Amino acid sequence: MANNGTTWLTFVNDVSKILKQNYASAEINQDAILFWALTGASRLRKSRFTNNIKATGTIEGDYLAIFDDIPVQTYSAGTDKSKIKNQKFIEFPRKIVDLDFDAGLHLLTYSTDTICDVPEYANVKFHRTTPAKVYNYYANPLEKPSTTNPYYFRDNMSLIWLLGLEEVSIKSLQAFVYLNPTIDEIDNTNIDTPMNLPEDLIAILRADIVNMGKFALMLPRDRMNDGNINTLPIPGGAPVQSISQEQQEA
Repeated sequence: MANNGTTWLTFVNDVSKILKQNYASAEINQDAILFWALTGASRLRKSRFTNNIKATGTIEGDYLAIFDDIPVQTYSAGTDKSKIKNQKFIEFPRKIVDLDFDAGLHLLTYSTDTICDVPEYANVKFHRTTPAKVYNYYANPLEKPSTTNPYYFRDNMSLIWLLGLEEVSIKSLQAFVYLNPTIDEIDNTNIDTPMNLPEDLIAILRADIVNMGKFALMLPRDRMNDGNINTLPIPGGAPVQSISQEQQEA
């Protein structure tokens, strides 16, 4: 179950305090810790989702975000033969967790006036597909995309293309999505929002970043200046004795 109490700010401060205890004179970059936290949380969240899907076929509802009234746009094909005339699409507003087969997009749906007394998400459900399968769907009357049997596919521009709605006017969709916050979405204006990670993953992430921070704050032996360096390394050769100040004066 997700922990709604630990915020990104609390997490960053905890890691900073631990690193300061080990390296009191070090300059701790909290922006770097936040970056590590976001990328690490994304990796752990995706791993947890994948394991949950394999074990139970679903993901806990704690992570599910609902978007209402996502505006539907219409593409004017023009000379681009790869697009269907009047094909509709949506621009998704947040980053979906990139699970296999777009499982991060749990449900995409819209409501119609002909289906009443049921929630909007129980009206018309979109089915995931790929552009390579579209031809076969349109050639088969039982699978042909339509207002009651629509399909969608994603591209690399964060657009979700809709099939079967070319001849109707749909203003908006509803989406149920598993999200992964990105470094662009968490900053000083909203760093006090919950991490939405279970406590066990927060503990793993904290330990990982502390270990990473300790390593980053260390200096390799050959870069440390302890005032007692007696040899000067020569690239590709054996070390030679350095010249002391007394030898130089002699």
